[in-house]
Amino acid sequence: MVAEVGGLYILIAAGTAILPQPFRLTRYRLWMRGELVLLVLVLLLGMMTYVGGTCPDFPRSIANSSLPKCEPFGTDSRFSPN
Repeated sequence: MVAEVGGLYILIAAGTAILPQPFRLTRYRLWMRGELVLLVLVLLLGMMTYVGGTCPDFPRSIANSSLPKCEPFGTDSRFSPN
């Protein structure tokens, strides 16, 4: 959410005259690089969450040189009521 709001602020501050002068950006390159780092971090954390939820044995299976058994969310046998 912070990354998206930051991107919208950069867009409004850089491309329009809507904001007053004290709130406009002057160092666009620094702001854009910071936004890129934040978006890549969010992307990587999302991918790690997905892999952690669908492939619970992922780190151990890589260490054992075998492919992990991945199942869609909600079909893991560890969480079944039986």
